[in-house]
Amino acid sequence: MNNLVLLPFQKKHIKKTWIWRNDPITIKMSLSRKGVSLSEHISWCKKIMNSKENFLFVCEEFNSPVAVVRFDQNIENHNTYILTINVDPKKRGKGYGRIALKRSIDLLKKKDKDCNLIVAKIRKCNFSSIKLFEFCGFHKISIKDNIYSYIFEVKQD
Repeated sequence: MNNLVLLPFQKKHIKKTWIWRNDPITIKMSLSRKGVSLSEHISWCKKIMNSKENFLFVCEEFNSPVAVVRFDQNIENHNTYILTINVDPKKRGKGYGRIALKRSIDLLKKKDKDCNLIVAKIRKCNFSSIKLFEFCGFHKISIKDNIYSYIFEVKQD
């Protein structure tokens, strides 16, 4: 895993991340619990890639994506970001999520020096994500409709 590189999301990542997005476990653990069509995914990716309020990063190993991390700026509080992460189903449970999450938070801190809080929404049954986020320093603050809210207080260097 020493060969992992974090990059901005590019068009070349669209198809692979769409496949991950429609993985049965991803759908089960997502907040929407729905798959998406390729055309929906392409439109969504283009919107996020052109956004000034969102950041979408890909973690690659040997030029192949292994995880995608998204930060959406909170509309009401511009110092807060909502975080989502998806790891290649073939790479889950091997530490890629931990590295992608830590590196993407470090990169977000450089891109937005005013960021002071990151929020993650996690299904109560998503034990892998709960373990990942707690390991990376997130703290559970609430639960509503079987979805936990986790926060990470950003400390700028």
